[in-house]
Amino acid sequence: MESKQQALEAIKELFLIIEEHLHEKAINEKNFFLYNLWSERYYTYLEVADLYKIKKLDLSMLEMQYLLPDFGYLSALEEFNISGNYIPELPDSLWNLYNLKSLYLGSSVFGGNLFKELSPKIRNLKNLEILDISLCDNLTALPKELLELNNLLYLRMTQEELYQSDIVQTLMNETQCCVLFEETLPSIDQVLGEIDE
Repeated sequence: MESKQQALEAIKELFLIIEEHLHEKAINEKNFFLYNLWSERYYTYLEVADLYKIKKLDLSMLEMQYLLPDFGYLSALEEFNISGNYIPELPDSLWNLYNLKSLYLGSSVFGGNLFKELSPKIRNLKNLEILDISLCDNLTALPKELLELNNLLYLRMTQEELYQSDIVQTLMNETQCCVLFEETLPSIDQVLGEIDE
C-alpha cells in the first residue's frame, strides 16, 4: 500500500498532466475555454505539502475518465467537485473523506458522470451537508445508507425516477434534508433536430 506522501505526489503529477492535456487540446481546437477554466484554479502551482491541508478541490469539466484512488488521502478536503466528467466508477477511497461537507458528482450546468451506483460506504461521510447528483443519468438507485447522513441538508438531482424513490421521499419527509429536483433542458442536438424538421 502506498504512503500518503506517494499518493499526494501522484495527485500533483495528475494536475500537471491535466494542464498539459488541456493546453494541447486548446491549441489544436483553438478553444481555450476549458484550459482557462483550469488555469484559474491554480492547482499546478500547489506543492505536495499544500495538498495535506487543501479544503476545496474543483475537478469539474476536465474530461476525466477515471478518478485516482489517491484523492482519498486528501483528509482535510471539505468540498469536492467532479461534475461534468466521464467517470464510470467511483473509487472506494472517496468514502474515506470524513471531513467532506459538499460533494458535487454532477451539476445541472456542467453535467454528470457515468457511474451507475453510489457505494453504501457513503455512510462514512458523516459531515456531508450537500450532495449534487444532477445529470448522473446512469445512476438509477440510491443506497439506503444515505438516510444515515444526519447532517445532509441539501440533495440536488435531475432524475425523476430517483426523486420518486422511497429513499428520497423519506429524506424529504422525515429528515431536515431539502431535496431539489430540477427538470433538465433538452440537449442542443435535440433542439437543433426539432428546428430542422
